[in-house]
Amino acid sequence: MSNTNANNRPSNQRYGVGSKVRSRVTAQGLEAGRCYTVEMTNQMRSFVGTFTTVAVRAGNEVHYVSNPHLVLQEVGPEAADEPPIPATPAEPRRFHNRTYAIKAERTFSGHQLLHVIAENPAGSFATRRKVAAFLYELAADMERQSERLGASWTITVDVESATVFLALGANDDAARAEQFAADVIAAYC
Repeated sequence: MSNTNANNRPSNQRYGVGSKVRSRVTAQGLEAGRCYTVEMTNQMRSFVGTFTTVAVRAGNEVHYVSNPHLVLQEVGPEAADEPPIPATPAEPRRFHNRTYAIKAERTFSGHQLLHVIAENPAGSFATRRKVAAFLYELAADMERQSERLGASWTITVDVESATVFLALGANDDAARAEQFAADVIAAYC
C-alpha cells in the first residue's frame, strides 16, 4: 500500500506509511492506548474540505480510521515496544439531577409511583419535553438496575402526570420495590 491522495499523487501529509500511531480513544474498532502502524493514507478533497482515511495495522488486525486527527496521535518508532497505555474505565453514565425533585408514593397493592416535580416550575427545565426527557432517562436507568437485580416488575412512564410507575410482578416483594425506589431517589436527588 502506498501513501497517496485521492488523485494517486504522493502525499506529504501526516500519518505516512510505516509511521507509528497510538489510539487516543476506544473508537472505530481501535483500543485506547494501543500502538498501530499506518498502512495507507487516503485523502479526498471536496468543496467543504479534505477528508482523510487511514488504514492502520496491529498484528493481524487492520482498521480503517476516518478523521484520524481526532482519534490518533503520532508517536516515535520505538512506541511499538512499549506496552499499551491502559484505558481508564468509563464510569457508568449517570444523570445527576439538580433541577427535579422525586416524590415516592406506594399504592395499596404495593406498586411504587415516582412523581417528578420541577424545582423551579417557571424555569426552562419545567417544560413538558424536558420533564419527559428526564422521566425517560430515569426509567431507562431503573430498567438497567432492575435487570441486574433480576426483578420482574414493570416500569412505565406517564409524561402527562410526570410519573414513573413501578408495577410489581407476581414474584416481586413490595418492600424490595420500596427500597429500590428509595435508592433511585437517593441517586438522582
